Amino acid sequence: MSNKVSFGKTYSMGFRIFGKTLGWQILYLIVFFIAAMVISLLTSVITGVLSGLLGVIGTIAINQLLSSFATTPLTYGFAVISDHAYQGKNVEFGSAFSTYKKIVPLFLLYLISAVVTGGVFLGLTYALMGQDVIELVNLFSEVMSSAQSGMTNSGDMQMYGEEIVALIMGNIGVLTIVGLITLAVGVIFFFPPYYVVFKNDSVGDALSKGINSSLKNLPVIILIMISLYIVIAIMAVIMIIPILGALIWFLVILPLVFSFMQAIFRQMEPEISETQTSDLDEILDLE
Repeated sequence: MSNKVSFGKTYSMGFRIFGKTLGWQILYLIVFFIAAMVISLLTSVITGVLSGLLGVIGTIAINQLLSSFATTPLTYGFAVISDHAYQGKNVEFGSAFSTYKKIVPLFLLYLISAVVTGGVFLGLTYALMGQDVIELVNLFSEVMSSAQSGMTNSGDMQMYGEEIVALIMGNIGVLTIVGLITLAVGVIFFFPPYYVVFKNDSVGDALSKGINSSLKNLPVIILIMISLYIVIAIMAVIMIIPILGALIWFLVILPLVFSFMQAIFRQMEPEISETQTSDLDEILDLE
């Protein structure tokens, strides 16, 4: 079977999944955010105790690693529960947490993705911006250090903020180009976790299949992501109103993004749908 991703089919399937699973998505998002807050609190306590040894950058890095280790399976738990709901099966919340059985391979894939994309971003920004990058990192470090120690002089913070904005605006073209290249690299690691969750592949096999699929579909996936960013940017006008903005983000944007992810996943391995439904044409929205 072909594992090509279609722009039109992604939109068709994405909106259909959105309509069929919205209630379950909202319910799971509530559980997700509660769990994420608890995890964030616990990791903050742990890194807070070790902050004297780790320093500012080390504390942030360890906090991020611990949080990611605990929350990565939650992200793909959504895919499981959404898949069951869309297929018309009995949805059990426990199935979403079955992804914790694969926490190690999912976290390893996250680490590989973070190291590669982070390395590309930092390498390109340093190559193109030079000393401005070092100055920007130092400014952020000063801000974080001041905030962590509780010594936040309003004048100093304003000065740091102005310098950071000036550096960013002075290199906005470079940062935009680097951001797009980093997005393209990130897309390459978009599918491997899918093969772990739904195909029970090893990290090596998942990387091989996922990267191959990602490269084959790179232009269309980037186009889909850019189109979603445009939709979100348009809706941002409404989101200026705080309460309304939060509701739209929670009830519309996040479920919509998750639905499109699921639609892309479904096109990567069509035989999954063939084995779980008697009407593949309806699932893929074909005539």
